[in-house]
Amino acid sequence: MRERASKLETQGATGVLEAALERWFTPEFRARHPEVVEQRVQRAKSNDPKGYAAAYRVFATSDMDQPLSQIRAPALVMTGEHDGGSTPRMARLIHERVAGSRLEILAGLRHNVIAEAPQLITEKVLAFFGSGD
Repeated sequence: MRERASKLETQGATGVLEAALERWFTPEFRARHPEVVEQRVQRAKSNDPKGYAAAYRVFATSDMDQPLSQIRAPALVMTGEHDGGSTPRMARLIHERVAGSRLEILAGLRHNVIAEAPQLITEKVLAFFGSGD
């Protein structure tokens, strides 16, 4: 994360995009939906590089242990099985710290689960809130 932040500061999003696309989308999705991938690329390039880098620095240095254990609302913790950014390990740790949360590791997916599997995400969210019947 710190390395990505440094690249963002010096090179902008271009410096991290190739690796990011590998983390964000499965190869199959990239091949089938180049227009969606290109939209995501353009959105990343339009981010302010300093703000983008600052966000990565927060991710790299924050300790969320205490705040997570204070969450009392129902929580759905969800990530892709092959997400290299918000990893299944991270999701499990969040799940363990948020009492009563539900954990969903989505098979075969990477980081951008909403773009790749919108119907699956909708089903999981509706089921979580009791509206999936």
